Amino acid sequence: MNMTLVPQQPGHIPAGWYPNPQRPGQQQYWDGTAWTSAVAPLAPTGPMPMLAAPPQYGAPAAPSAYAPMPYNHQPYPAPVPYARPLKESGTGYLLAILLGGFGAHQFYLGNVGAGIGFIALWWGGWALSVFGIGFVAILAAFVWWIIDLCTMQSQVDTANRRLIAYPY
Repeated sequence: MNMTLVPQQPGHIPAGWYPNPQRPGQQQYWDGTAWTSAVAPLAPTGPMPMLAAPPQYGAPAAPSAYAPMPYNHQPYPAPVPYARPLKESGTGYLLAILLGGFGAHQFYLGNVGAGIGFIALWWGGWALSVFGIGFVAILAAFVWWIIDLCTMQSQVDTANRRLIAYPY
């Protein structure tokens, strides 16, 4: 069996970590053409010795020997942005039908001012109905509620666009 070895270019050293001859106990990164400024402690070559016997009970033992981390190690993972979940039209309809007098569908869609206005119009109308003038406010709140039911999908789409544009 004849094996032919391909000769490498003279002086060609592959990229990697190598012992630093100027500083014993350190290694330096060779990028294949030149030394970089990246240095790290020299990795142990043999098996890691056990410095102390592990405890029989209690918390797990700390690492017994230092093991260098890779050069590009980040101590913390990159933060994952939290985005609020999108709104659903079924939930909006359900809140409008069951809790419409409290403006729950408006609060659900993020329209706090409209929710407070609806509560003031609806319950203020009921409070003033003993004087005979609150029925106009109740009628206005009822018409507003019907309009909300008819435009619920559009309101949900608007709320979702707002959540996508400003996710936090």
